Amino acid sequence: RVLSFFPEMYLMLRGFVGTFKTMFWGMVMIAGFLFVWSVLTVEVIGPIEGIDYGTNDWCQESFTSVQMCMLMFFQTVFAVDSWGACATPIIKVEWWSVIIFGGALVTMQLGLTNLLLSVIMERASQAQVDDADLRHQEKLAAHRRALYEFCEILREIDKDDSGSISRAELSDGFKNHDKLSSLLDDLEVKPHELDEMLDHLQDSEGNASIDDLATCVARIDEETPRQVLLMGLQIYSFRRQLEDMSEQVTPPPPLRIFKPVEADAATAAAPV
Repeated sequence: RVLSFFPEMYLMLRGFVGTFKTMFWGMVMIAGFLFVWSVLTVEVIGPIEGIDYGTNDWCQESFTSVQMCMLMFFQTVFAVDSWGACATPIIKVEWWSVIIFGGALVTMQLGLTNLLLSVIMERASQAQVDDADLRHQEKLAAHRRALYEFCEILREIDKDDSGSISRAELSDGFKNHDKLSSLLDDLEVKPHELDEMLDHLQDSEGNASIDDLATCVARIDEETPRQVLLMGLQIYSFRRQLEDMSEQVTPPPPLRIFKPVEADAATAAAPV
């Protein structure tokens, strides 16, 4: 919680913790590569005699044991400290030794270190994604808690326990419950938007269902734009008004179709 006030430091620490396991296994792989190349170097380069290292006694000592050779490779390959001081005199005498020194340099410095760097960067990026997902889940949980408390307050201000509230009851709720305004802020709903929902959801008696109102409030988030939701409520209110009007209109009486009277045969035969 304290580090959340320092986003840059929080991201760095989060990335470091996320890549700690990768760095640990990377050190294990480095030790393994150092051991393999040191054993090979001591067995092949160690018996060579007549190498003039000048005043550098460390080079002669580094090929006497695997531990010293591992230290020499770590110093020259990873710390990049005088790689040619020990390798160049040997390569001048035995040219094929460049395969060993060059192979150790390429596999450990160019291959292994770059591989570890790419994995560490990938893990750091994944840690940021996981952190964003965690924050999103926490936000959803806080939204659900605020919505639950909002519904409980609406049921408290429903004086007649009808499951619906009127505008007067909602106004009294804002006056008597100070937490109602803070809950709307947590739900990211503005007071005038709540009024619009109440207008569209209320029936002919001016009451709106608490469940319908809570459903509309819950849908106002990043996935459902506010204008789309309010437009849908307007369409719903307009359709309901049309249905009410159609019920109130008295249908016209059915049309009466008169059948023409047929004249009898005498009347039809009389001269005009």
